Amino acid sequence: RNSGYMGVAMAWPTSHFKSECVEIKRLSETVDWPIQTPIQQNRPVRKKKQKRKLPAHPNVTRLTLAKESTPMGAMISSWFQWLWLWLHSSNHFGWLFESSPSIVTAPPPPPPSPQTSKRAPKRGVDAEILEVSLRRPNMVIVANLLALNNGGASSTPFSVCTYHMPCLFWAPKAMTVHTSLLLQFAACVARGDPLVVCGDFNFVPDSPFYNLVKTTTIDPASDACVIPDPAISGRWQVATPRPMRSAYVEAQGVEPNFTNYARVQNDPTFIETLDYIFLSSDWIVKKVVPLPHRANVSGPLPTEFEPSDHLLIGATLKIPVSEREPYPTTN
Repeated sequence: RNSGYMGVAMAWPTSHFKSECVEIKRLSETVDWPIQTPIQQNRPVRKKKQKRKLPAHPNVTRLTLAKESTPMGAMISSWFQWLWLWLHSSNHFGWLFESSPSIVTAPPPPPPSPQTSKRAPKRGVDAEILEVSLRRPNMVIVANLLALNNGGASSTPFSVCTYHMPCLFWAPKAMTVHTSLLLQFAACVARGDPLVVCGDFNFVPDSPFYNLVKTTTIDPASDACVIPDPAISGRWQVATPRPMRSAYVEAQGVEPNFTNYARVQNDPTFIETLDYIFLSSDWIVKKVVPLPHRANVSGPLPTEFEPSDHLLIGATLKIPVSEREPYPTTN
């Protein structure tokens, strides 16, 4: 936790908006987790590797050519003892010694009993995935804003959240954990105000994570479904607080044809929709930034005309005026 915090950014014109509260946190730290998760409590202690000992031999005297109190001395001493042992047991050099008996090796260990040969029971997969998820350093920003009219604060509060989802295609359960944590934290900071959650989510529209954002639940039969351990379920659940809509789906009926067009070294070219603007039910979508079809783009990105492998997405939104108590002031 000392370094490696993956950052995101948010900006707004202070002439148009006033910030009431801004939360910047590592997403995995937005829940008060137990000091030790069950998997940490049940993790076997790793045994330290024992130093290899020389086999006992009746005709080999321990030789010390250097003080073994130093690493170099111990290494030279051990090397020379092995050389002495090899010479003494070799048929080619047996004439140098009074006798050259063969080295007696220990008998092979007995075969394991049926009880010990069974594999140990598998640790809780969901607890393990949760632990993997909590190691991710990705940061989340949630800002509570007020629109300004003629230099004064209006009564139209709203919240905007941005996040860069970890790229964990190999761990769908971990993606579920981060999607759930994100929506829960954003809703908590928003306190019921109109909410916008946007960013690079690293999942496609037909994924269970996308469905989790839009419906608040995930299919129990999905490989991405997470069942929290009882020690954790009291602090966190998968379900999200409220369903969200996509600005692009509201404006044009479907998500963009693609938002990411990339290629890493010799990997196959990747082109999919990964970026979204999710909205609570309060918002009215006026328009969205038009995006091209993949057939009309030469890629992969970035190029001379596109500075990123992700396309810029945007929307013009409107919310009705509402009244609520202002946020408490903090120093």
